[in-house]
Amino acid sequence: MTNPMSSLYARLGKRGVNKVFVKRLLPEWWDDGLAGTPSALLQAQMIIASGMNFELQTLRDPSAEIQFKTAHRKFKFSKAVEKESIQLSAEYATGMAKLAAQAMRSAYTSPPPDPVHIRKGILATHACVDLHALLDYCGKCGIPVLHISDLPGNKMDALAIRQNGRTAIVLCKKASAPFLLFHLAHEIGHIALGHLGDGDGTLIDAQISSSDMDADERAADSFAIQLLNGSDVRYQSASRLVNAAMLASSAIEYGRQSRIDAGHIVLNYAHAMNSYPLANAAIKLLPAEVQDAAIVNDMLRSNLDMEALSDDQSSMLVRALTPRP
Repeated sequence: MTNPMSSLYARLGKRGVNKVFVKRLLPEWWDDGLAGTPSALLQAQMIIASGMNFELQTLRDPSAEIQFKTAHRKFKFSKAVEKESIQLSAEYATGMAKLAAQAMRSAYTSPPPDPVHIRKGILATHACVDLHALLDYCGKCGIPVLHISDLPGNKMDALAIRQNGRTAIVLCKKASAPFLLFHLAHEIGHIALGHLGDGDGTLIDAQISSSDMDADERAADSFAIQLLNGSDVRYQSASRLVNAAMLASSAIEYGRQSRIDAGHIVLNYAHAMNSYPLANAAIKLLPAEVQDAAIVNDMLRSNLDMEALSDDQSSMLVRALTPRP
């Protein structure tokens, strides 16, 4: 008799989820031989459905095409990125974000639409609006922020979800803290400005730095810049003879005076002057703590009550938050 998992792996493979990734979803105790028992097979199907945001019934029916759960989705992508290329990763990230939202300790408070108001509140307890400070703000609002870079398909930059009256954010780019800081501020902007709508749904940002943005993207960008700087400012210089050491030093000094994250100043300058190689070199000269992106999941773990999840859900979320070597 053929093991039911063989058929399930084949069907999932057609949907783009290979066997190696499916094994990453299933708990460590799982053995395919258990699938001969209907209750064990159902448990495996439920875990996979939860992790990949699939409709359970389409996993259980061997003759059905596997379908994602019905939900409102907004894809924000450039001409270089197609919706189909990132949807699998987006659905997995959505599944993990739902688990994190379920386990969040703090009650949910929606961020207000005024970024300067948020900034003033953060500066009451932090030196500037850096990644640590913004993650702390999200934690107090009951918004889980995940960093998941190990995805089953092509990668988007970030996404925000609304589920059962709560929101969550997933950052996906393998990047230093200054990049993630802006992406996080951008996603908070989507939430605060109501771009997710009133019901359950997901907003997927394929490329936040895309030049052909729609109105929502421009509004979220402006929100992020005001949150991080206090105004919608773009840093420029009259000379293009600035080197990495000069840029890093100037960003540190101006950031200290103006309570603005130095890494953000560097990237803001890079965008305005179209000088990303220079910015990347300058970021490497900033203090080490400015560059460390591991803080995202470290702070998330401190805000989660894993007892709110089943053992299988908890282990799946932990694996998602732990990059493979």
